[in-house]
Amino acid sequence: MALIDPNSKKFKNFMAKLYGWGAAIVILGASFKLMNWPGAGAMLTVGLGTEAIIFFFSAFEKPHEEPDWSLVYPELAYMKDPNDMSNSKTPVQELDNMLQNANVDQALITRLGDNLRAFNETVEGVSKSMDAVAASGDYSDQMREAARKLAEMNTYYDLQLKTMQNMGNSVGDTEKFQQEIAMLGENLAALNKMYGNMLNAMNK
Repeated sequence: MALIDPNSKKFKNFMAKLYGWGAAIVILGASFKLMNWPGAGAMLTVGLGTEAIIFFFSAFEKPHEEPDWSLVYPELAYMKDPNDMSNSKTPVQELDNMLQNANVDQALITRLGDNLRAFNETVEGVSKSMDAVAASGDYSDQMREAARKLAEMNTYYDLQLKTMQNMGNSVGDTEKFQQEIAMLGENLAALNKMYGNMLNAMNK
C-alpha cells in the first residue's frame, strides 16, 4: 500500500487544509517583512518554508484531467481532427453557396445596389424640397402630403429589408430568397419613380 494515496479522501482533505493554512502563513510572513515589524526575518523564513512544504505535497496530486467537452458541445469535435477542420465551411462560404444555388449573380446584386442608391437620392431630394417649403412658410396640403408619403416610404422600405433578411436566414429556401431579392429591386425602382414624380410636382 502506498504511503501517500492521492486518490484517497483523506489526502484530498489534507491538501485542502494545507493550501488554506499554508497560504495564510505565507501571506503573514510577507506582511511582517513589508511592514518591517519585529521578527520579520523569522516570519518570512517560516512563510517560505511553509510554501516549500506546500509545493512538495502538491507534487503527489493527480494531474488535472480536461473533460471531453465535445460530448456536451458536439461542434467542438472538429478541433481534434485537422481533416474535419479543413472540410468544414466558414459562414462566408455557406453564404456564397446559398447565393450560387439561388442563381443570385453579381448583376442582380449590382442592380439592387443601384436601386438602393437611387432610392436614397430621392429621399434626400424630397427632404430638401420639404425644407424649402418650410423655409418659405408655405405649410400647404402639399407639405403634409409629402411628409405622409415619406413616412409610408420608410415603413415600406423597412418591411422589404426585414423580408429579405428573414429569407437570408433560411439557407434551404433559396428559390424564394431569389424571388424576394428581385421583388425588392422592382419595388425600390417603382418607389423611386413615384417619389421622383412627387419631387418634380413639388418643385413646380
